[in-house]
Amino acid sequence: MPTYVIPRSEWQAFCDMFSRQHEGWLTTLEVLSMDLGGQQEATDLPFQSINADLKGSDPDAIEIRVGTSPQSQVTRIINGVARFSYERSETGEHEGLEVLTTTGERTVLRFRTAQFPEALDRIADEDKTKGAGG
Repeated sequence: MPTYVIPRSEWQAFCDMFSRQHEGWLTTLEVLSMDLGGQQEATDLPFQSINADLKGSDPDAIEIRVGTSPQSQVTRIINGVARFSYERSETGEHEGLEVLTTTGERTVLRFRTAQFPEALDRIADEDKTKGAGG
């Protein structure tokens, strides 16, 4: 599956677009580190958002939120991001994200079902039309 690295200068624009396209999709959130191995933080929770913090007290941070209720919501803040990338299947559907830190820790967000981003744009446009009485 092809992996696409997102240049730092495009992190925020990518996060905004990605959050709009994938809000509500069921996800699995996993953290992989040399110390602890693989730890699943969330399974089958709806994706809420992803944000990039390039200017805060710890620049180069990514925040991922999944879940809808206070009981199920998981917020993962990843500091010291070295590489931010997304994956598509061989046929072009979004499959998830990966965030690698300077310490080698990897946070992986996977979708339960992959979709073509172009189809998502059409669905979002159709929903807007329906909501506008069309």
